[in-house]
Amino acid sequence: MSINDPCPRQGQPWRALRVSRAAPGARVLPRLGLLLALTLLGACASSKVSVSVTRPAQLDLLGHRHLVMWGVTGDTGALIADRVSQAVFDSSRFDIVDHANLARVLSQQGLQLGDAFSPEAQALIGKLTGATAAVVGRVNLESFHDPVTATPFERTEEDAQGNAIIRRHTRYVRDGLARLDLSLQVTDLGTGTVIARQSLGAERTQRTESVDAPPARIDAEGLMLECVDSVCADFMQAIVPHEEQVRITLYRGDGLFQVQRQAELERGIEQGRAGRWNAAAASFAQAVERYDSAPGSVELLARSHYNHGLALALDRRCSAALAALDRALALQADSSFRTARTWVERLQADFERLQRQVGPTPST
Repeated sequence: MSINDPCPRQGQPWRALRVSRAAPGARVLPRLGLLLALTLLGACASSKVSVSVTRPAQLDLLGHRHLVMWGVTGDTGALIADRVSQAVFDSSRFDIVDHANLARVLSQQGLQLGDAFSPEAQALIGKLTGATAAVVGRVNLESFHDPVTATPFERTEEDAQGNAIIRRHTRYVRDGLARLDLSLQVTDLGTGTVIARQSLGAERTQRTESVDAPPARIDAEGLMLECVDSVCADFMQAIVPHEEQVRITLYRGDGLFQVQRQAELERGIEQGRAGRWNAAAASFAQAVERYDSAPGSVELLARSHYNHGLALALDRRCSAALAALDRALALQADSSFRTARTWVERLQADFERLQRQVGPTPST
């Protein structure tokens, strides 16, 4: 995911370079090659930096850290219940009583897993297991199809005597498609109300081909397992904060056309690559000071404010980041600056939601 264009529009056009007219027959390719190289290197003085951003859970399960897996109905329901239980346990965000242990607890009370998900049963399970919420689900669709299509064709070949002949063949193609759709919900065991509900789905495909013979069979079970893993991962993203990789653009100077390298911008970019966004913000702030007092450097000043804003945002200082991006936009109405501002607004909302879900996170 990239939050802005890889090569945003320059604020000022490049000056045309004067090229003397060559005599007839003279070699001009080296000069033209140098001109092209200068143009390419100077046209987009920016650098891509990959960063990891923590996204909040889509569903807030505040106050519910103890869960019980009630079960998932359907042909693959037991497998899904086991996979979800394991993923929830591995997250270290929740305690969970899995399906097998729930059956044991119910058996001790003379109940069975097939009993209705009644308010009385919910209250009893909550009391016996210490859980405050239950995960229950239903498989809505589970299907696998692998139709085979046959296409005749001709090609020129050689016979045993080396003569060219036309032979008829048939190409067979088997296309396997596995689909899984299910609903999962989390119910408060104390009140019986649904806290969260999620509709999940996944598809996986595989193709085999052959000529003049049936194509190889497709591993239907393997494809369905991939679907199960996919919906489990989607469910975990819905209830647990997760990491997302983002590529951001940070500006350097003006490439080869800038007489002096921009030490603060270069240093800030390298600090950002190392994840030291507090230090990067300080370096970009120094760049802002440099160009704020330098004549004819409006574009570099705007870019420095932009870099400063992104570094502040990734250091979880979003209010200051938005102010820096506003200053960049006031100097240069660049679409990449507007895109970055929208991204920081989303990041600010995510940080606030994360703080409610997992508590304060220190700045880096």
